[in-house]
Amino acid sequence: MKLLNTILQFIFPKRCVVCEKHDDQNLCADCLKEVPQVRNKKSELVFSALPYRHPAVKYSLWEFKFKNNPSAFMKLLPLVHDVLIDELTERSIFNNFQNPLLVPIPLHKNRHKARGFNQSELIAYHIHKINPDIFDINETGLIRSKDTEPQAKIANRELRKKNIEGCFEVLQPNAFHNRNIILIDDITTTGSTLQEAMKVLKKSGARNVYAFTVAK
Repeated sequence: MKLLNTILQFIFPKRCVVCEKHDDQNLCADCLKEVPQVRNKKSELVFSALPYRHPAVKYSLWEFKFKNNPSAFMKLLPLVHDVLIDELTERSIFNNFQNPLLVPIPLHKNRHKARGFNQSELIAYHIHKINPDIFDINETGLIRSKDTEPQAKIANRELRKKNIEGCFEVLQPNAFHNRNIILIDDITTTGSTLQEAMKVLKKSGARNVYAFTVAK
């Protein structure tokens, strides 16, 4: 098998999805250095790290989410982590945002079973793993109790809001009471999903709730 892979690599060498130069990982180091950051306003409750339209970002998230291949995304993880740390540095100064708890946006059990994993949960886990002394994590206290239509299939903003209403439920209110929370997701467009989850967590007694996504 190893010999076969070597032969295939020689005949069909991989190319970087951005610059199209030969690269054995699909994303070359030079192009990764050029991935821009999203400029977030400090007053926003939902902030993001990277622009989804950038080829490296889109490719990495597509491979991760739909092909269960996190290798490309792991190359972006240090950059995603650094953006989050920069944002928290600002917010801890202005909003007393200390000891944050990472809470991934949950999937409904049916979708989780079909996909086999929750990409938001893995993102939160890897961020926590880099800095366990800074970030706590809770992956089970917030659940998706309604199996709604995927938001990506709904173009209208108002319909997206209606689709997502009442779909989240807090199972562990004591875990969130008086805590500073960062919701974690892969991509945001209108932000309806994140806003609904934020609303539920605030009702459960959370002190401050922000949302952070890899891309927008």
